[in-house]
Amino acid sequence: MTTNKPILPAATVVLVRESRAQLEVLMLRRNPELAFAPNNWVFPGGKLDTDELAHAKTELNRAFRLAACRECMEETNIAISQEALSPISHWTTPKFRNKRFATQFFVTLVDPDNSVLVDGSEIVEFSWLSPSQALNRHQSAQLDMMPPTLVTLTELAKFKTFEQILSYYQSRPPRRYNPRGHFFKPRNGKPNGCFLYEGDSGYAANNPQLKEKLNRCELSAGVLTHISNLD
Repeated sequence: MTTNKPILPAATVVLVRESRAQLEVLMLRRNPELAFAPNNWVFPGGKLDTDELAHAKTELNRAFRLAACRECMEETNIAISQEALSPISHWTTPKFRNKRFATQFFVTLVDPDNSVLVDGSEIVEFSWLSPSQALNRHQSAQLDMMPPTLVTLTELAKFKTFEQILSYYQSRPPRRYNPRGHFFKPRNGKPNGCFLYEGDSGYAANNPQLKEKLNRCELSAGVLTHISNLD
């Protein structure tokens, strides 16, 4: 008999700095020994704690913001303010995953002179990268990533300034992602597949062969590519 896995509320924040005439985002590498997303490069974030869950009963948006600020401090030693957080998307982990989260993603601008300090336990490494650099390193199998990270970086790679980022995300409601996964024959022992998102022609029918409108991540030999023609 199968049971429904609990969906835990969580928050993630993309830290952006304007450095050397380009945008860079802070990427964190998770410990390879962790049970969830080992060795993946991620943005600061995590599930809501007990106090934040109490807030979530009446003020869910504030609870997400509190969690984003707390996790950022715990994982990077960088202080950010709730008021400076701009919501960009909301992701729900697919049903086939062992752990499921409902994660609110935010973005904020930070001082380029901020120093980063990771705990060496959950997070073992950090790097400031332009979105394009991070994507290229994933494509060359240097950085492991999950689809939410990949999709966010693909969007951010379109922009040259933080002002452009804010304008883009403020021009539309935050997109909600409830992925539908399809997996195909592995290549060289690495997974192949496709994750369909709302707006994709194949989403409602759960059929990746329908491709008039695209909003999906394609997985080839463990490497993700986001394909979208919604904007």
